[in-house]
This record gives sequence, structure tokens and C-alpha cells, in this order.
Amino acid sequence: MSLFGFLKKKNSSEPRVVQKNSQMGQTQEIFDFPLGESPFRQLLYYSEQKELKSRLPSLSGCKVLEIAPRESSLTPMIRSMNPALMVRVGGQKEKEMPSDESAEFVLSHWENLPFLEGSWDFILLRPHFSKISLSRILREASRILKSGGMILLSDFHPFSHMIQKEHLRSVVGEDSLGPGFERYFKFFRESGLTVDSVKEFFYDGSLRKFFQTSGNDQELFENLRKTPFLIFFLLQKE
Repeated sequence: MSLFGFLKKKNSSEPRVVQKNSQMGQTQEIFDFPLGESPFRQLLYYSEQKELKSRLPSLSGCKVLEIAPRESSLTPMIRSMNPALMVRVGGQKEKEMPSDESAEFVLSHWENLPFLEGSWDFILLRPHFSKISLSRILREASRILKSGGMILLSDFHPFSHMIQKEHLRSVVGEDSLGPGFERYFKFFRESGLTVDSVKEFFYDGSLRKFFQTSGNDQELFENLRKTPFLIFFLLQKE
């Protein structure tokens, strides 16, 4: 008998993350972090905590799943909203990241989630640092979501510094679509998801503290403020 009663099958494969070859024949991450990886991850985590809680629907008594490739979990924040069940899903790296110990963890590939259709009320999807197929993970998330269930997608804004810089290096995106809203809405339609609300998030004064180490960091902060940072979509399954 499965742990939750609605597991489809056991799947312990390591999630695929697209990487590029370096000149030495090794692999490295595609992303270029404006502040260096560790401080930028802290900035992102702080920004999500700041913005997401007020945008979450009521989760009391709900079954909640978090999909956050290569990111620290937001389960402590979700736990405060009294869900009936809180589960994280991901690979070995996600399993080893700090999280709320009361949340269950399922080791699985994100594009082939081991759950039955219509088994979740709410899914928090945070694919910032992964190069997995967004269209496929949205279709899979929609498959396991109950009718009327909701997905909160937190992502880098398509016109953010990081995404635009990456686009200049690799102009052909998923489904031959570059960064922009056309790409999102195409994937939402194909997944049977409608948009309940959209919120754009810019670098604001509360983030200045992450740029205090030097004058160059302050200049970087002012430049980043000219472009959006994150985007949040609240989606509902038809």
C-alpha cells in the first residue's frame, strides 16, 4: 500500500536538468547569477516569502504539493495555513535541502509525477533554476490536480535581467518561443488551465540590503530596478 493512498507508481529517477559543456569537457549551470549564486538565492527566497503568502488561496484542509527544482522549500510558510497534507517532490538534491521536517518528500522526476489523476487541491510550482520543459510539467501538474484546483506558478519574469541575458545566448526557446507572455499562455491553454490573477514583482527598496557589500553592488541594484524580477500566476484547472 502506498504512503499516501494515491501514488501512481514508484519512480526514483533523478530529474533532468539541462546543462552545457565547458571548454574542459565538464558541465556547468546555464544561469548567470547577478550577485553570485548563494546571495541571489537568498534574495529570491526572501522575495517569494514576502509576496506569496498574500497571494495563496485558503489551504485549510487541502492536499498541497510543492514542486521546486533546485530550491529551498517554502513548506514552513504553507504549513502555517493548515493544509491536511503537505508534500514536496523532487530529486536527491531537493531531498537534501533544508525544509519543514513535517512535510513528506517523494523522490520523483518532475515530468512524470507518481500520483493519480485529480489527487491534489493545490500545487506550488517554482521552476526558476531548472531547465525542465515548462509545458510538460504544467500538463503533468494539471493531470494530478482536481477539477477547480489551483496552481501558483512563481517564475522569473520573462523580461527580467536573467532571462533576457540567457535568451541572448540561446535565442531558440521551448516550442521555438522566446521569453514572453505568449509562451506562458500557450502552455496554460494546452494544460487546461485558466489564469485567475497575474502579479509582476520588481526589485523594491526592501531588497537593497542584499546589495550592500560594495559600490558596484549598489550600481547593479539600480540597474536591476529598471526591469521586472518575478512573475506570479494563479491558475485554475477547468
